Amino acid sequence: IITLTNVASSYLKDKYSNQKNMKIYTIPTCTDVDLFSVNIKKSDHLNLIHLGAIGTRYDFDKYIDLFLKLKVKKKIKLRIINRNEHDLIERKLKYYEIDFEDYEIISSEYYEVNQYLLTNSIGVFFPIEGFYLKGYYPTKLGEFLSSGIPVFTNTINKDVEDLITKNNVGVINSNKIINDNELNNILSISQQNDISQKCRNLAIDEFSNIKGSKIYDKIYDMIK
Repeated sequence: IITLTNVASSYLKDKYSNQKNMKIYTIPTCTDVDLFSVNIKKSDHLNLIHLGAIGTRYDFDKYIDLFLKLKVKKKIKLRIINRNEHDLIERKLKYYEIDFEDYEIISSEYYEVNQYLLTNSIGVFFPIEGFYLKGYYPTKLGEFLSSGIPVFTNTINKDVEDLITKNNVGVINSNKIINDNELNNILSISQQNDISQKCRNLAIDEFSNIKGSKIYDKIYDMIK
């Protein structure tokens, strides 16, 4: 059995403790780090980037709330990279009376994403609560870090939270309400001189698809 998180692995071991021969391996969601690099292009504002679908598993309203709270502290824009939900996103932004000049919605192929992930940016994603979070390790986390971008997200699971907090590459929102201390922390991290390279190095160490494939090779060798 292959899981994305050690949390999910522990859950399965406890739930099926009678299965003495069960073997479980943890491989976090991998990223083709060669498709991403630190984009040295800058802008005169800070970008809050949402990458991927908003759908039913992400709290997009909280993303907008973050923007409104940070806007009083710094010049800031929303950058939303999304393929198929532009009408829904436009309705949400209109509901919150977000000015057209304060956001951009981009449709991009996977291999084009990196060019929109600028160094003066924060990757934001707020997955909603649910049992699935035990085994949740988002692809976008590897993509943000591969591009040298710190992240702001919810409490998810110990694997994700430890990676972010122990390596100081982002901030975890531990409550439903985003507090002022968290806002100041993410602004501080985004302004660190070495943050881009720190994120990039961590991505290479933890998310490389080559690293993940080597674990798969070992598993396949054992079951031949």
